[in-house]
Amino acid sequence: MTCRLWAKIKAPEEITYTKASMITIGDYISSALEHQDLHTAGLDLSTRKDFDRPWRVDPRTEFIPPRRFTFIDVLSRRKWVVTYVLMCLLVLPFYALLGVILYEHRKIGMPIDLPSLWAEGIGVFQNYAYFPSFSSEDSGGTNGPFHARRFHMAALFANIPQLFISGGYVILNNLLTTISITDEWNTFIHRRQPLRVSQPKGSQRSSYFLSLPFHYAIGLITWSGVTHWLVSRSLFVVESNEFASPDFVHFDNQDSAVVGHSAMGIILTTIAVSLTLFVPIVISFRNFEAPKSKENNDWIGREAARYPMPLTSTCSAGISAACHRHEQDLDAHLLPITWGFVEDDPESQQEELRGRFCFTTARDVQWPERYVRQNAPSFQETPAGV
Repeated sequence: MTCRLWAKIKAPEEITYTKASMITIGDYISSALEHQDLHTAGLDLSTRKDFDRPWRVDPRTEFIPPRRFTFIDVLSRRKWVVTYVLMCLLVLPFYALLGVILYEHRKIGMPIDLPSLWAEGIGVFQNYAYFPSFSSEDSGGTNGPFHARRFHMAALFANIPQLFISGGYVILNNLLTTISITDEWNTFIHRRQPLRVSQPKGSQRSSYFLSLPFHYAIGLITWSGVTHWLVSRSLFVVESNEFASPDFVHFDNQDSAVVGHSAMGIILTTIAVSLTLFVPIVISFRNFEAPKSKENNDWIGREAARYPMPLTSTCSAGISAACHRHEQDLDAHLLPITWGFVEDDPESQQEELRGRFCFTTARDVQWPERYVRQNAPSFQETPAGV
């Protein structure tokens, strides 16, 4: 958060930008509209999956309307598997830790029902609830530096779970960023709006302060803060120093440092980290729906969209393919735009509809069931041996 505050306040004053920044999807759309990529011309309805396999030039121009999709389609199957494998590796240690703590409770005859564990408190040290001692006495140490080293080892052990929470935050942030990019991408089919970019020009808007939409960012930051706090109340360092009366002489060879634990804290922490496994599943089954209002007709000046935008996710080639604007729409990247079908020559008397799907400032866009596309590379599997 501190770094983002500095970047928001100081960076514009101290950093001279010499090239266009590619930070948000709006940055890339703006760049692709201004500088069109000839390699993706005519591929206006291509999806992320189309670019996952080789393609070659082919004269066929079959039009297949994009199908509806959910958030689960945003990531490829491989990315979902990798994401959940990593999250399981981060979550399982907390279940293992909980099992060890409950086993130790039963071993010494302590009850492990929820009321009893709650009565122990969260972050409260109990003289039976700690891991093996890091004390100097147990290891035969008698000097101060050795005790300090043992204390640092205890502190390191108690804070290792914080790294797992940070790893879970990074994974969730990456997942939610990809979902929010696709969500913002699909809004252009329902409403006319300026691009959200890192360095606004013309009618463009500034990017999100927290890099994610607030309904994602606030929830993610809250989860991270609460979980980090729970971990700090679940595992903690308890240091004891021994003094002899009546002169309070310090016996540093009797100093010790142990890692105390709170069973109830670990239970709550385990529940919190388990949300990383279930929340993405719940979110992923949401559909990309059009707003239920007169916005489609009044604001855009056209009928409601008959099919969604092609699912490109974070595929740069797919985004570029959807940004081949009309030749006369030179300032599209600076103005409020929508996405739909635009005729190449609206005054043409030809029966066949010729044009393209693209981002446009045109007031009226169409949703044809068929049209003539310009020749473009078609996605064909390259035969073996070719």
